[in-house]
Amino acid sequence: MRIDASILTLSWLLLTMQVGAVQAEPPADDAIRTTLESRVQWLAERQGQEFDPEAYEAFLSRTLGAHPQGPCEDIEPPTPDYFEMQTYHGPDPGLNMTAAWAMGSARGAGVKLAFLEWAYYLDHEDLCEIALEAGQTMLVIPESDPDHATAGLGVVLSADNGYGCTGLVPEVAGYFFPLVSIEEGSRFLNALRNAFAAMDLGDVVVLNFSPAEPLEVDLVFWTLIKSATDAGVVVVESAGTANLDLDSPRYQEWLDRGDSGAIIVGGGTADVNHDKHRWSNFGSRVDLQGWYSGAFTLGFGDFAQHGGDINQSYTDDFPFPAVPFIAGCAVALQSLADEHLGRRLTPLEVRDILVSTGIPQGSGGHVGPFPDMAAAAAQITGPPGDLDGDGEVGIADLLILLAAWGVCPDPPDECPADLDGDGAVGIVDLLLLLANWG
Repeated sequence: MRIDASILTLSWLLLTMQVGAVQAEPPADDAIRTTLESRVQWLAERQGQEFDPEAYEAFLSRTLGAHPQGPCEDIEPPTPDYFEMQTYHGPDPGLNMTAAWAMGSARGAGVKLAFLEWAYYLDHEDLCEIALEAGQTMLVIPESDPDHATAGLGVVLSADNGYGCTGLVPEVAGYFFPLVSIEEGSRFLNALRNAFAAMDLGDVVVLNFSPAEPLEVDLVFWTLIKSATDAGVVVVESAGTANLDLDSPRYQEWLDRGDSGAIIVGGGTADVNHDKHRWSNFGSRVDLQGWYSGAFTLGFGDFAQHGGDINQSYTDDFPFPAVPFIAGCAVALQSLADEHLGRRLTPLEVRDILVSTGIPQGSGGHVGPFPDMAAAAAQITGPPGDLDGDGEVGIADLLILLAAWGVCPDPPDECPADLDGDGAVGIVDLLLLLANWG
């Protein structure tokens, strides 16, 4: 019987996790090939199975040579533009991000975002110019669930290029830090340390995986996260997906430590009720909610996989997009703060703005409000309709809106009078301006 290369390699990585093997200097591809092949052959012989060199070489060709991506390119056959299916861009039950785009530079320009997950599809047609952590080679195999990370990245930063999806902040500079690599095996701590070190004041780190409980319940991770937020880095993490009460006695030691400064995200229903989802963890320390499921994005291929190519795969039911939702909101606020305040917001300011302006939760244990990015952006830019930036909505703003009446130019972020973000200046925008008069 022949043994599959990906299973063997994952088994080898599990062995390295147990012995804590970490290499100080990343080896070159040839050295990785030699080391991996010898260990996989040894594992096959130990298990009385036949090593399949062809399957192993195919695995290496998918995995080695991980590279920072260049510009996106629509792979043949052509992919439609799915933006209209990404309803989370729009108003409630969406995040109202298109309205925030119309209020200023809310598309992520100038901000860095570090994404921590297992692996993603490096060559997906709608993921461009993401910087992979230096010296680390991802395991792009089924066991590392690359669809999940691909989907999360798609929600936040897929390119605005006329096909496929458009991320909540498509102009953010994306970085990826794998939680497992060929060079180091399991590397949660190293990935987290390196991600924090690579970010600057006000940048965002996303822990895009859904453990049974928040990662920071572990004192080691709490300490790292607290150090990062104290240094001005925004950290977004999952509350967990096991329907656990995070205020129960088992979590008292964690609660007694105090606030790490992270934004902890629960899961809610993808409707205007914003009830707690039945599988989301809950508790007083959970800050905000996003959809638990139902987001249209990249990966999986259950909605479409054009040409049978996983790099042209799309889904209409991404499980737990909540953390990417909140990460995108945090980036958008920092981008707006750069433009309007001339500084970055602190992690607590980001969290407080999103919580205080959010849509109240419906039923269930506490998972927090759902963001309203138009209201959140107004905390930075001033009220919708203040088109001349003088802090008031008045006759000068009305004249600016009337002068812009009609279809907006391209790109849409050059159309500040489009207050509802629908691509045109019209009666709804006029009513919004008048509602904020004064």
